[in-house]
Amino acid sequence: MKSKIALLCSSTSWSGLEMNHLKTAKYLNDLNFETFVFCQENTPIETFALEQNLNVVYIQKHKRYKYFFAGLKLSNLLKEHQISNVIVRNSSDLNICSIAKTFSRNKFHLSFFMEMQLGVSKRNFLHTSRFTKIDLWVCSTNFLKNQVLKFTKFPAEKIKIIPPSLNLSLFQKEISKENSREKLNLPSNKIIIGLIGRLDILKGQHLLLKALAILKNENLFVCFMGSPTLNEDNNYFNFLKDYVKSNNLKNQVVFLPFQEEVCNFYKAIDVCVLASKSETFGMVTIESLASGTTIIASNAGGTPEILENGNLGLLFETENEIDLAEKINCFLRNEFFSDKLKIEKSIQKYDSKQVLSEVIKSLGLK
Repeated sequence: MKSKIALLCSSTSWSGLEMNHLKTAKYLNDLNFETFVFCQENTPIETFALEQNLNVVYIQKHKRYKYFFAGLKLSNLLKEHQISNVIVRNSSDLNICSIAKTFSRNKFHLSFFMEMQLGVSKRNFLHTSRFTKIDLWVCSTNFLKNQVLKFTKFPAEKIKIIPPSLNLSLFQKEISKENSREKLNLPSNKIIIGLIGRLDILKGQHLLLKALAILKNENLFVCFMGSPTLNEDNNYFNFLKDYVKSNNLKNQVVFLPFQEEVCNFYKAIDVCVLASKSETFGMVTIESLASGTTIIASNAGGTPEILENGNLGLLFETENEIDLAEKINCFLRNEFFSDKLKIEKSIQKYDSKQVLSEVIKSLGLK
């Protein structure tokens, strides 16, 4: 019998976690697996799932400690659609999945693709009992796997390292810098530093602005691509705009809204900055590498592992704008040598076909 797969996500946001979830759903659907997106109504993931002609099943909103009846309802939905495999990325969704699995007569395989760091111990009875319902815990890096082993009692033999996938061909297209800058209305005669991601203090846009102010180099131009976090206020965005104004940087900074096609962004810029406080796995890192664009990234989270501790890109001290400015200067002085052949070889492990093949094998899909 062909596997029926539910990719469940109750989130109302639209960021890397939700994008990766939907991308996985589309890949599996394109391979003729009967795939369903379980989500709430009136959410971005519902909108994009319907646009991709994916099967959508609606789940009710559930709260952190009030999820029992939502879990029972989920159990009935899984039975109704004869789901054999459930994939979740949002840790809060494990609550209803554990209830559903406890009361489901038709046992399903539950996979948790870890997107967020743990940070604190999850070895108590409540978390341990919930985690026992997980059949496969997927980590994108050794950094995350070590966190799971340290902060939970989850068995090592059920942990698998599978990185996020990327359609490498999209980022390796021959697109000229001139054309990309023209499409994005960016200056043709400046050295452009790019930072892509939602406008959020944890993404560190303010650090790049502070580094720009430190450098005092009028030949530099910063391009931010991203929008404020959905359903949240614009306080941080307003702070960034005020900083630009008060530091006389308005001729050196532009804010562009997020675009689905990001290839032109990477081709238009000279160097990409990942200034997050700590990224579990920054897709920006591998997108930049795949595009052939040098990256300067925060030395925290899973990023150093992806960049092979500075061999594939420059690392700066987390939340330190002075060190970020110095690393930008290193790039400007051509002090960082980017081994293109080494980078090309390194990013092959993120190729969509290779990653999806590993996912299918690990989940035992038929």
